[in-house]
Amino acid sequence: NHLGHFGLTPNQLSSVWFCLYEAVKNAMKHGAKDHPDAPVKVRLSSLAGRVEASVDDPGPGFDWKAEMKDLQEYLDYLPPESGVG
Repeated sequence: NHLGHFGLTPNQLSSVWFCLYEAVKNAMKHGAKDHPDAPVKVRLSSLAGRVEASVDDPGPGFDWKAEMKDLQEYLDYLPPESGVG
C-alpha cells in the first residue's frame, strides 16, 4: 500500500483511498470511454504534511467551475439538518 508512506492516520488513508478510487472509476468511465487502451494516470505527492493527488485520463475534460456552481445551487436548496437522521 503506497499510501502508507505518507504518514497518514488510518482514517485519513481511508479518505484518500476512497477519493482516488472514485476519481479513477470516473476517469475510466467518462474520460477513457472512447479510448479503452489509454492509460489513466494517478500521481501522489507529499510535502510538509500535505498529500496531493491527481488523476489524468485522455478525455476532453469538463468545466469544473460550472459544475461547482451547479453543486452550490443544489446545496443552497437543501433543508437544514434536523431530527435524528
